[in-house]
Amino acid sequence: EPSIFNVKQTDEYVDFTYTGNVSEKTAIENVKKIYDLDFDLDKFYKYLDSYDELKDMSKFCNGLRLFQAKDPFECIISSICSANNSIKRWTKSIDDMKLKWGRNFNDYYSFPNPSNFKELYLDDDEELLNEGNIKNNNLKSCGVGYRAPYMRKASEIFTLEIDLSNIYKMSYDEAFETILEVPGVGPKVAD
Repeated sequence: EPSIFNVKQTDEYVDFTYTGNVSEKTAIENVKKIYDLDFDLDKFYKYLDSYDELKDMSKFCNGLRLFQAKDPFECIISSICSANNSIKRWTKSIDDMKLKWGRNFNDYYSFPNPSNFKELYLDDDEELLNEGNIKNNNLKSCGVGYRAPYMRKASEIFTLEIDLSNIYKMSYDEAFETILEVPGVGPKVAD
């Protein structure tokens, strides 16, 4: 059973609890890694403040951290899902997929793995054809629209062609190029 980490921060304190078969030291190391807590934010803000065009960014992003995703497949599907989509809509789609097809660990749901994901129906028509009725048990029922076939193709690629665990062993550039080979995944552009 996987470990589950709960971290809650307020102005007064940080509350940290975990479940699973890990030591407190390992749990703390994992949370530090996930949230990149060893990264020097003050140095980063000073860098931003050293450029007139970036000064407002340090105020805007003060205290925010990007976290390392636990599941690279979920990140790839999220990337596909985010194309021409609002954050609110695509995060709801990902949450719906977890609830429908993920494993439940004490009310936390994992994301379906690539081999399970590739077996999902794309839409009502495919579900009707195979099940004889529609149970809203298909990707489009999660609000992904035209992105569903890209998601299935990604699951096929990571089941048959590319071992996702190798991504961590690649250089950044090699991993970036490998992920860009997946249909529906492209570089993100910030305005």
